Amino acid sequence: SWVDEQGVAWDYKIAESAEHKFSDLETVVMPVPDAFSRVFKYPPPSRIMDGKDWTDVLYGSDQVDATLPSDAMLYSYCNTWVGIDIEAWSYTFVNDEYDDFVILEFVFTNVSGQDRNNVYLGLRGEPATTSYYPGDLWGNYIGGTFEDYVNGDMNADSLRIFYLYDADEPSTTAEDDRGNPDEIWGHFEKPQFVGYTLLHADTDVNDETNDPSAPHKAGWSQRQLSPDLNNNTPHEIYEFLTGPWDPRNQDLYTINDGLIRTLAPGTHPSDIISTTEQEKTGLFSFGPYNMKAGDDVRVVMAITGGTINERLAIDAGLAFNSGYSGMRPRIPMPYSVPSVGIGKGDILSTEQKDALLDTGLDSLMANASKVYKVWNNASVRKGSGSFNLPMAPASPSLEVTSMPGRIRLEWGDEAEASGDVAGYRVYRNYYHPAEITFPTDTLWTLEADIPGTGTNEWEDENVVRGRNYFYYVTAYNSQGIESSRFMNAGSQGTLEQAASPSRPPDEDWKNKVLVAPNPYHIRGSADTKYAGKKLNFLNTPPYCRIHIYNMMGDKVQTLYHNEGTGDEAWDRQETFSTMEIVSGIYIFVVEELDGPGGSPTGEITSGKFTVVK
Repeated sequence: SWVDEQGVAWDYKIAESAEHKFSDLETVVMPVPDAFSRVFKYPPPSRIMDGKDWTDVLYGSDQVDATLPSDAMLYSYCNTWVGIDIEAWSYTFVNDEYDDFVILEFVFTNVSGQDRNNVYLGLRGEPATTSYYPGDLWGNYIGGTFEDYVNGDMNADSLRIFYLYDADEPSTTAEDDRGNPDEIWGHFEKPQFVGYTLLHADTDVNDETNDPSAPHKAGWSQRQLSPDLNNNTPHEIYEFLTGPWDPRNQDLYTINDGLIRTLAPGTHPSDIISTTEQEKTGLFSFGPYNMKAGDDVRVVMAITGGTINERLAIDAGLAFNSGYSGMRPRIPMPYSVPSVGIGKGDILSTEQKDALLDTGLDSLMANASKVYKVWNNASVRKGSGSFNLPMAPASPSLEVTSMPGRIRLEWGDEAEASGDVAGYRVYRNYYHPAEITFPTDTLWTLEADIPGTGTNEWEDENVVRGRNYFYYVTAYNSQGIESSRFMNAGSQGTLEQAASPSRPPDEDWKNKVLVAPNPYHIRGSADTKYAGKKLNFLNTPPYCRIHIYNMMGDKVQTLYHNEGTGDEAWDRQETFSTMEIVSGIYIFVVEELDGPGGSPTGEITSGKFTVVK
């Protein structure tokens, strides 16, 4: 009960946050010191590629806490105008056995100084696997076995999970786009299932045991029947959180007096046309709670993933004809998958493809069951305690240096300082244009396993000049648990973070400098403007300027070579005015310098190359 600013009395008051819902945001979410922070168990590693520091600039402001119950944690705090503050702790893990979920702990505290009765908490999860709307996103809610719930047994075993996946929409497209197969290559880009799982909800403000009857309301709604947080009134939203689902939708199955909505038994999500039933969010409503001043309620959720592995998503996608007009010829399956009836050499049918992708749901449910057990075995509350899980070592700092004919890696001993370390592993990936080989067929591979401690360097000599390589290094302990594969990895989306072997300077450079490839076919490079395009000047002196002219004698660009190597790549083939160069014959002049950024020695050479667009 409260009286608004106009003196009108209301039975209840609503707290929520949503874009554009309120014009005066300060009255809804008020500033709180340290309201958002990221905390690591170990100090984040530095990451240096060819002398440039690529360490995450945000790491410097992050906290480090060796007692953290997880490898990383996000904390957020929100004041609300209803006087019930919201705190959230998000926990994530490096250990491969537990890295397919993120645990979200919410605590709602009545700080208003007054009683707040019949409080309902609404948590909406958006584990969307695609932003496309309304076509090919399907979801379902599993809230217990149908028979147990229909018979009124609210203690039925239940994962209480809402999940989504990318599926086909046969009513709106001629192509079978479930899994989002690439329109040219065919590999599945979105084979994953993503779930929003309830792990715990307090039974009452005075009873912190898990309420088996929670959530009060759950499922997904028909379009336009769910309240719009930007347009509906607070009272309409309250009625939505407390009341049953709209009965107008006949396609969905409702139980527990219409509060739990899921697909009817035997119904497949793709049987429902998305133009009449499509929702990317799953709702979990909890309550009612009668909260006296100072009372709090805890709800714990998890974002969980499941999928077929990346190698299978590539090979099966290349063997399935999805119907796109410009696709490459199909490549038969290189191996069999007996569990779903796929044989070696098969060109996949729709039925085989769907059966294979459906196994991702099994993976999701296994991970959801695992995270449920993890939380039940934990003694964690408000960022403190223990999950009682084996933890990974610290991630070592990494420095990668391109050298003539090889690439050198050096890493720090942070992991050794943090505890048990049994050795290090070096992983590599590479980037190359789609027109050369498959862009998706560049998975990370283990290049070196170095047991023990004391060795913190390795050189990769199995490299090809002109190819861009990415690396990360992990430390592993006596249990075989590895440190993070992401913290020191070069980003594949940024070619500047790649290493590329160079060649040594050539003493006879005036007679040997050349351009490769020549002629240079721009359309033979990647589709994007710059990524993957390499026009190389080879056999250069260690330090020089390379001036480039068109056939009219106009200088279009100058490259500065200060690396002390024998080659220089022109990554961005553009003029001084940032225009892409056009087809034609170009002249280059190499001017030797006496050092990095130094003065001309007076020694020069020249040549020409051809560009074809």
